Amino acid sequence: MSKYDFNALRRLNRADVRMPELSGPGQDVEIWETAAGGRKRIGEGTGKGGLLWLGENATLRIGDVVLVAPMTYCCTGSTDPGEASCICARLPVSDLPDSAGLGYWPSYSRMSPAQRGRYLRWLAGGRRAHLDDIGYAFVYFYGLERRALVDGQDALRIVDEVRRLLVRYPASRSFRKYLGGFLACLYARNLGNPFVTEERLLDLHAFAPVPRKTSFLLLLGWYALRGTALSPEQAFYVLRNLPGPKNADVSFPLRYRDAFFAAYRQAYPSGFSLSVSSRKCVVEYGTASATLSFGSRGSSPPPAGIPNVLGKMSQFKKLRALLDSCTEGGDAEDELVLVRRGEKRPGEPLPGRRKTAPPAEPAASAEIVIDRDRLARLRKETESVARQLAGILDREEPPAPVPRDEKNQGRGQENNPLPFPGEAVNRLHPKYRAVLRALPER
Repeated sequence: MSKYDFNALRRLNRADVRMPELSGPGQDVEIWETAAGGRKRIGEGTGKGGLLWLGENATLRIGDVVLVAPMTYCCTGSTDPGEASCICARLPVSDLPDSAGLGYWPSYSRMSPAQRGRYLRWLAGGRRAHLDDIGYAFVYFYGLERRALVDGQDALRIVDEVRRLLVRYPASRSFRKYLGGFLACLYARNLGNPFVTEERLLDLHAFAPVPRKTSFLLLLGWYALRGTALSPEQAFYVLRNLPGPKNADVSFPLRYRDAFFAAYRQAYPSGFSLSVSSRKCVVEYGTASATLSFGSRGSSPPPAGIPNVLGKMSQFKKLRALLDSCTEGGDAEDELVLVRRGEKRPGEPLPGRRKTAPPAEPAASAEIVIDRDRLARLRKETESVARQLAGILDREEPPAPVPRDEKNQGRGQENNPLPFPGEAVNRLHPKYRAVLRALPER
């Protein structure tokens, strides 16, 4: 295979095999770190298992591509270290276009030279450029997983980087799911660390694709771990997000927030402290990378235990009662506001609340009286209107009403020149009988 046979290299790197030895002459590679003492060059064989982490102070140059603070792994040897995210510096890279997809569980070593070139340029641009294939971002994310979960280092820097990636690439549901679960895992493992702040946990609870119960447990555990006495704002937020049936528009109306704050300060001047269950709750995570293994657990690192505040739900009864006392007597005002907005009709119950029916009064017996004179007058007016309409529409006038007894006596006696039973003809409307009689004549 010649040095410039890129098609052969593509076929080789797309094959479903793992090469124990990386062939090819490679290109000019240089790695250095910048520290207080100046610039220090890093040679081959550095790092555990051939893997070298390139953090904030590191720079990697492969050919004419320079990566500053790439936040990934690199190796300069000829042996594949078995890490999907590792930039094997000796593998060829090209600038040729390549529209082929990376497939499932991509890795740097299995990319084509053109795909490697595209990936390196994405890293060099600060990992902000548009990606048609989210697999490139996954390859980069695999390295962050290993650094935080296996090496146990750079958790703060990695948290900030993952949060940035979540905002930058929100289109892939799978990508957001893994990154959200990874953030929850890191927070749970470092819940007592100063870099895990209330703001970060509220941010996780608000936008990250994490089960809301998990993110809420992390926030409550953070309060309990630090012995935080809840402020009125914190208590109101906790009440609004407690699990259980509720209607946020009515059970937790924001218009009663100030009233709740005042009542809360009076009832708990020093704040409300949370109690925890003796049994901790755990946060688990299954890694996105296929090259990470944790023994018998496979791709799932050991779970992280956090204080279980929801294990004692009875402690929130007093807070619920306090909120209910602030909303009593507000139905009339709520109804007026909703009627003005057009969200309900007068007299309808408020959303989420049952309208209490007034006690039923005993029904008074009433005698039904029929005004026969008025009934006869209405019948006469109806017949007159029917005749007028028949004349306007050029239809046959309806016959005068015949008493019931006369109808029964005359049925079947009408002169019937048609070859049909008289009873059947008499059941027809008069306007249809005239048409039926005219048909045989014509």
